[in-house]
Amino acid sequence: MLRLGWITTGRGEGSLGFLKTVISSIENGDLDASIEFVFSNREFGEGEGSDTLFKFVEEKQIPLVTFSSSKYRSKRGGGYWSKFREDYHSEVVEKLSIFNPQVSVLAGYLLITGKEMIRQMPMINLHPALPNGPSGTWIQVINELINSNADESGVMVHSVTDTLDEGPILSWCSYPIKGKLYDPLWKDLQLVLNNQEKKNFEGSKLFLKIREDGIMYERPLLLKTLMAMATREINVYDGNLIDRLGNPIAGNGLCLDTEVRQMLNSNGLS
Repeated sequence: MLRLGWITTGRGEGSLGFLKTVISSIENGDLDASIEFVFSNREFGEGEGSDTLFKFVEEKQIPLVTFSSSKYRSKRGGGYWSKFREDYHSEVVEKLSIFNPQVSVLAGYLLITGKEMIRQMPMINLHPALPNGPSGTWIQVINELINSNADESGVMVHSVTDTLDEGPILSWCSYPIKGKLYDPLWKDLQLVLNNQEKKNFEGSKLFLKIREDGIMYERPLLLKTLMAMATREINVYDGNLIDRLGNPIAGNGLCLDTEVRQMLNSNGLS
């Protein structure tokens, strides 16, 4: 059984949706795993979304650990979060030391983790791009995809390291952003731009469609990756990617296009 930790801010429905997807798969026997704890950098009363998530976690009788990063910073005079990141996350590590997860999932966690936490706790994270694709936030990624006239995008799961979004890749899947559903959106955008310089495209129908499809692929990719980890097809040890025999896995991890699309098709989403 794969022992999981779950680390989230829990700001919105997306964070809760990730957690519900994984718990549902555990409960119906598709995923051989347990969630040892849920941690949030918020506390009750700091947000409607996080409060809803906390109540759900308590209903499922999963240990809930909360530690307000906002209060932590305020008590120390405020200022840029980078001043407090390492000390705060060292305290997080201490609070979570009673648990023994094999890997922890960052799912909607809005802080950059501290180096001590990375050293002490194997963690995985989602990035909304293909291997060797654009870096940055999902907004930056989509703007770059449009600026470069890309044909496809994707989502990947990677191990968390000191270098943001550049840890070893466990898995990935792709989806087209050209074709029958997309071509009219590209054409409409081009008519609006009229040879303007490269820019940000938030609010355009093309931007919103790419984001919508990316979100649709994130949950099944994470779930299928956890299933592969539970069966030891793939795992992380000391920051390195290994197979069930302990051999290093080269390249960009598992391509889970087929598995993800099958899951989407079975749910009537693709």
